[in-house]
Amino acid sequence: VQLSRFTQFQEKRCILLKRYLENLEGEEGVCPIQYSLGSVVPHIFCVKLSSSIDRTRLRESMLENGIQTGVHYFPNHQLKFYFNNDIEPLRVTESVATQLLSLPMHVDLSLNEVDYICSALKRAIKQSEHT
Repeated sequence: VQLSRFTQFQEKRCILLKRYLENLEGEEGVCPIQYSLGSVVPHIFCVKLSSSIDRTRLRESMLENGIQTGVHYFPNHQLKFYFNNDIEPLRVTESVATQLLSLPMHVDLSLNEVDYICSALKRAIKQSEHT
């Protein structure tokens, strides 16, 4: 049943992604991950936070505003299945992984809800900078 609605879902997700990008363009402390809409259907919306932002504190602030966020990208070499003590540390990968955050991205979101999420994110960024 869901597969028959793929095109509708694809279009809605692209609209939501564009709204996120409009809201966050030029925003200090957050850099949206770039997508190629011609070849990818955005099923999540991931941003990279500035290293000066405490992601845990930011996520707590978002949750206080009724917005659940996620952490989707863990470095593979740190996962139990791939873990190997002989591997050199991947410092850039490990650093970037602590800065990634996923925001809500589902077809039932409205544009007003995306606006609300972005406003809450902007406030949370200001409150979550490391001191």
